[in-house]
Amino acid sequence: MKHPIDGAYGIRFENKTSHVSTAILYGLFLFTFIIRKYFWGYIFNPLQEGEYNIPLDILTITVVILFTTMCSYLVVTITDGESTFKQTLHTVVYSLTPYIILQWIMIGLSNVLTLNERFIIDFGSVLIITWVIAIMFVGLAELNGYRYLEMIRTIFLTLFTVLVLSLTIFIVYTLSIQLVSFIMAVFSEVVNRYG
Repeated sequence: MKHPIDGAYGIRFENKTSHVSTAILYGLFLFTFIIRKYFWGYIFNPLQEGEYNIPLDILTITVVILFTTMCSYLVVTITDGESTFKQTLHTVVYSLTPYIILQWIMIGLSNVLTLNERFIIDFGSVLIITWVIAIMFVGLAELNGYRYLEMIRTIFLTLFTVLVLSLTIFIVYTLSIQLVSFIMAVFSEVVNRYG
């Protein structure tokens, strides 16, 4: 957490991470995310009381992280990066450590502070997100042997890949729904006419 370059070196060359430790850390991240979403102070929480959908939240976060990691790995593979998918996924999950640790402080503060002290909550949230992004950026750059300008280019290519694949999935989903609707309409017409 303090030295992302050393962490990336440990992941890449020393095999200091395992699937079990990554799964435990990811489970802690999901738990922290759920607690933050549903136990955030009522003054700052935009959720209405009773709007709980924990399985959908877990599925959404997991799909977003896996999809983005997969796109990042695809871009890195094409641009001569040196990491494997396992190393990329472990780096992404381990970079979430500041969120796991510091979000508990923010949850406590959100239940104590007033609306006039919202800047403390906002500053803390920005600090956590910035720290996670910085660790992820430095870790992935070191993991792939990139200079920082190459990593910035890779990030833009990854975002473009995420956008293109998301649009492709959306178009295929929409067309498949229309195809099923068309087949059902034809089937019901045949049944009504000849049935």
